[in-house]
Amino acid sequence: MDTATNTLCGICDAQHVTKCANFWCPECDDALCTECNGHHSFSKASRHHSVIQIEDYRKLPTDISSIVHHCIEHEKKLQIFCPHHDQLCCLLGISTSHKDCTGMLTIEEMAITSKSNGLLESLQKSLEDLKGNIDNIVKDRQLNLAKIEHQKTDIHAGIKRLREKMNSHFDKLEQEISKELNATEWDLKTKIEDLLKELKEKSEKIAMLQNNILDFKNHASDVQILIGSKTLEKKIDSVETYVQSLSEDERLKQLSLKCTYNEGIEDLLTRLVSFGTASVESSPRSVKVTLEKNKQAQIISSGLCPKSVDKIRSKLIREFQIPKGKSNEYNINGSAIFPNRKIVFTDCENHRRLVILNEDGSLDCEIPLSELMPFDVACIDDTTVAFTVWDSSEIYIFDLRSKSIKKQIQTNKVCFGITYDNGMIYYCNEEHLGVAQLKDSRLTTIAKFDNLMGYVTTSGEMIYFTDYDTNSVFCFNIKGKKIWEYKEKTVLDGPNGVAVDKNGIVYVASENRHCIVAISPDGEKAVNFLSSADGIETPYKIICENERNLLRFQEPMETPTDILCGICDAQHVTKCADFWCPECDDGLCTECKTHHSFSKSSRHHDVISLENYIKLPTDISSIFHHCTEHEKKFYIYCPHHDLFCCHLCLSTSHKECTGMLSVEEIAKTSKSSGLLESLQKSLEDMKSNIDNVVKDRQSNLIKIKEEQQNIHAGIKQLRKRINSHFDKLEQKIVEELNAAELDMKMKIEDLFKELREKSESIAVLQSSKTIEKKIQSDETYIQSLTKDVRLKQLSLKYSHNEEIENLFQSITSFGLMSKESSPPCVEIKLEKNKQAQILTASFIPKSVDNVCAKLVRKFQIPQGKNQCDTNMRLVIFSTDGSLDYEIPLSNLRPFDVACIDDTTVAFTVVDSSEIHIFDVKSKIFKNTIQTNSSCFGITCKDTTIYYGNRNSVGYVQINDNSSSSLVNLEKSISYFCYVTSFGELLYFSNHDADSVSCFSFKGEKLWEFTDETFLYGPAGVAVDRNGIVYVATANSHGIMAISPDGKKVADVLTSEDGIENPYKLFCDSSRDVLLVAEYNGNCALFEIK
Repeated sequence: MDTATNTLCGICDAQHVTKCANFWCPECDDALCTECNGHHSFSKASRHHSVIQIEDYRKLPTDISSIVHHCIEHEKKLQIFCPHHDQLCCLLGISTSHKDCTGMLTIEEMAITSKSNGLLESLQKSLEDLKGNIDNIVKDRQLNLAKIEHQKTDIHAGIKRLREKMNSHFDKLEQEISKELNATEWDLKTKIEDLLKELKEKSEKIAMLQNNILDFKNHASDVQILIGSKTLEKKIDSVETYVQSLSEDERLKQLSLKCTYNEGIEDLLTRLVSFGTASVESSPRSVKVTLEKNKQAQIISSGLCPKSVDKIRSKLIREFQIPKGKSNEYNINGSAIFPNRKIVFTDCENHRRLVILNEDGSLDCEIPLSELMPFDVACIDDTTVAFTVWDSSEIYIFDLRSKSIKKQIQTNKVCFGITYDNGMIYYCNEEHLGVAQLKDSRLTTIAKFDNLMGYVTTSGEMIYFTDYDTNSVFCFNIKGKKIWEYKEKTVLDGPNGVAVDKNGIVYVASENRHCIVAISPDGEKAVNFLSSADGIETPYKIICENERNLLRFQEPMETPTDILCGICDAQHVTKCADFWCPECDDGLCTECKTHHSFSKSSRHHDVISLENYIKLPTDISSIFHHCTEHEKKFYIYCPHHDLFCCHLCLSTSHKECTGMLSVEEIAKTSKSSGLLESLQKSLEDMKSNIDNVVKDRQSNLIKIKEEQQNIHAGIKQLRKRINSHFDKLEQKIVEELNAAELDMKMKIEDLFKELREKSESIAVLQSSKTIEKKIQSDETYIQSLTKDVRLKQLSLKYSHNEEIENLFQSITSFGLMSKESSPPCVEIKLEKNKQAQILTASFIPKSVDNVCAKLVRKFQIPQGKNQCDTNMRLVIFSTDGSLDYEIPLSNLRPFDVACIDDTTVAFTVVDSSEIHIFDVKSKIFKNTIQTNSSCFGITCKDTTIYYGNRNSVGYVQINDNSSSSLVNLEKSISYFCYVTSFGELLYFSNHDADSVSCFSFKGEKLWEFTDETFLYGPAGVAVDRNGIVYVATANSHGIMAISPDGKKVADVLTSEDGIENPYKLFCDSSRDVLLVAEYNGNCALFEIK
């Protein structure tokens, strides 16, 4: 309790300790004693607060000191000024009484609820989806490999049975056909096993993601979850695309061995050239890839990552020590990272060894190099490195498994720095910068120098290297053209290692200045990135791991360290941390954690144990919580710039922005969005599909093996009847059989390899708990697998030559080996309709009042109207709006059209009950489907066509022409109607009734909107990713937007925007564009926001 003369310390008082205050913090609105002021000044949450003496505070007039620092209504700190109302307000006030004010939104409410953010659930579902598909494909291809192996065995047996019928003249022929059979079987088996290998790797990565994602949910901060989830989902999309592409992978076909025996083997010993024919048969795919097609689309701008050398920041993740050798002195000159993230170091002079550490810094192995003193090293793959040697002109290629030198590349001058990229070894030697081809050791000089000593790295088409003697850093393109040179001794003295991040920023180790220098991508500007104050001493090699935004560097000698308490460290006291505050982004010892928990500025922070913090992947733990420009905490999300910002940014770079959201508001909504559940389901789907594919491929392997055995038996049985003249023929047919089997096996095993790589990518995601943009390219790959011939069931077939029995004298070979592939038997199944949401839309649902359309492009249908084209044709445009081609339709007047795939459309015809399936590539009708009355609008979803006719809304199956009515109309339609679908819903516009209705796929009406004031003569209907329904009002010349619940409507486009008689609409939700086609032949493409 305060007295007239004494003010008590607020922090002590909160701990039930009575102590007089000596200071006052206006920002905390709290008094501080001398001890608490010390903590307060070093705590990250309050170190920038301006503290005054308590005596100065008491000198303030009453009307000043009595000013309230917190909002009376919300009990929140006043931090925002509203120019419109000319008053201070708290952040919550922006969402209430200041809701319509521009430029001002709350900054304190962002960090409470994001840990329940639905982003993670959606990512988890995507990962499960991918894992299931990979597992299915691996199993399918493994079965196919087994089948091929079995087929090969059968064919070999057949060859042997046939060979037994031959005399000694056929011995050589038997050997040839057996070799051919083995080669064919090996080819098929290799293809399947490669695929199984891929799928195993993908499956392991998905499993790792599923095992580790819990740490992400439990221990990451709100900002880390919000930003990290974006990265995680991108990577899951990439793997999901891979799983989907398996449905079109040739390696999923059913492979078979086949041997066709020479028909003249019995009677034409001197003319028969083979036992028969070995071939591969392909049966339909047995594995299906199914993915959630309309996944939540969350985008958090990559602009959160600093791209300027002035704004880049670092945070220490880990230090580790190179194990001691025979002496305590080190000479660590080079290092590199393997694809599996292990790290190799060169210990040059004293120990002459390679030291390999695991990712966590533990020792993996040491490899002594005898008399060689390794200088720099580059990783070629997980088991092979290239290194230079001190005072040597050779580059050594070294196998870590056998611990032996595979080859040596001579460069003619002493080599120093080295790096590897895509089959090329780039190096610096005394007279030039050069590149050596790993395959044939061919050398090419990129740039010549008088005396060059330095390190080298590459990024894209650029080569970056240092010159120690001239204190220079160079950037050349691969053709040898110098792009820029940076040389400033006051900044860069004794440059060694060089690395480049994904933004093009160049990092250089400055040995003599004991620092790491960051140079802008254009080479114009350089800043000290890390210095001796950060513990840098004599740095040599730098490696930038762009995938995880990690910079690794080494010094001649390293010592281990623990994470220190940030508050103690700021007071120059070394004390290990026991806790971690994600919001302060700082370690805390037990004592400082107590102060931290009572301080007003940090008492509501969620502190975690250091053990749990260490569990977080580096991608998440390294996410910044503070604005790099103002060094203030992130409180606000700006949808316009797609950036997080601090409250000071509101009056600078975001001064004119509207619709700002608090981090707390985002977190509250995102935690309940179901994204993590969606991700979990995706992971399950992927795992299930991968399991199915693996089973299918294993079955195919067994079948191929059986076929091989049967063919061998047949060859042997026939060979018994052939004399030695046929030995060569038997050998030839066996070789053909083996070649056919090998070809099938290689295809399947190639697919295994791809799947394993994707599975590893998923595992990296799981272990790192990161996501977002790298799902679409991989999801495309997974979708392509549905048509991949590698998923067909492959079999080995062997056909005996019918002439073997009677034409011994004409036989010159046992027959012909071949491979057969049939369509895949495994089906990849993934959820087709995942909820599509923009990240910001998941925070606050988009309103029809906020929808706006921006014209992208206009184009004109040539010489005719668009709707019910009197020219009786289909008109196809390119994406840029130029005419592609026209297809005349004879006497048919097409009404509405829907795309089935890139070459197939379905369309209705005026006054006709038929739906025509038309191939635009071959310009022929593929099918005609009969409905029960005249059809109008249609839309296509997967293999189902939904239509509206005079009496009902129904659907037909493209595969078997089966049809059914979903909704029977109370009154027949005289004019026309249109339909579209979104997710599991069907939308129907009735021109006669001036209405738009929403139905489930079971025919249940969810809502109907009817209001002639807004909706007069509705025609085309479309739905965006937020569920907002767009309707073309032909009679009132406009485009209306209806809310997802059908309760609210707003104008989007009117006649003032040039809209006249709009009929058909189409919304491409992936690009947020709306196509408007008018009756008069005018068309326009709008971007909807």
